[in-house]
Amino acid sequence: QARVNEVMDKGKDIAGTYEASLGTVGKQLSSMKRPMEDLQVSLGQRWTDSFAQGLAVANDGLKLLARNSDAVGRTMEYALLGVGAVAAAKAAGAMQSYGATLLQTGRQSALVARESLALAQAE
Repeated sequence: QARVNEVMDKGKDIAGTYEASLGTVGKQLSSMKRPMEDLQVSLGQRWTDSFAQGLAVANDGLKLLARNSDAVGRTMEYALLGVGAVAAAKAAGAMQSYGATLLQTGRQSALVARESLALAQAE
């Protein structure tokens, strides 16, 4: 019983020490670690399914692009040709006279891109 009484007396001396130490900025900052970890776990649990679905869609998209790299390459060529045509026309100061042609080329490029992707998805 004597030891229990002694422990209880010593406990009175240190009671509230932790709470008192939270009065310093450093202690407050270091005590935020656990609530931050709890928040991360909670958010992770909440968004894991959505994140996994997003990753699956992105992965499927990359696989589709890889399987159809020829069509993707052609689409990129047409897009770059269109950009090059616009840049050349702008540099020559002939943007107005080439506007209709560039617009038509852009439309054709868009149609080819759509057709290429539709064919790739059909496979």
